[in-house]
Amino acid sequence: MGGAATSIVSATIGKILTAACRADFMVDGLPNADDLGPLELTFNDGSIIVLSLVSDGVNVTSDSSPLIFSSDTWCRIDLAEQEDFQRIIGRKVTACDQWIWDGQDRTGWRFWFAKESLCYFNAG
Repeated sequence: MGGAATSIVSATIGKILTAACRADFMVDGLPNADDLGPLELTFNDGSIIVLSLVSDGVNVTSDSSPLIFSSDTWCRIDLAEQEDFQRIIGRKVTACDQWIWDGQDRTGWRFWFAKESLCYFNAG
């Protein structure tokens, strides 16, 4: 989680979150609630950030390209109806920082929306 990732994440400061979705792996044609895939955040200026877990069980990558599904084993889950996301969609990102989970080596990103925050981290 170096310079390019930091630039992509910090570029969200001052923007308003307008949508959130995640990729979900399908099991027997249904979303698998236990498998949290990449998270896509969309902002008021049309910019997108996608956060993904790295297979090392420690790190998180960030990209500015939207999620693209090339097979029917993955689906897009809209998070707008989930209570946690309802509290932050429509609000401005006031800060973001690298987040270290529980004092361990596992890292991720935390986005602040005034007093509310959104954390995305690799729990291994």
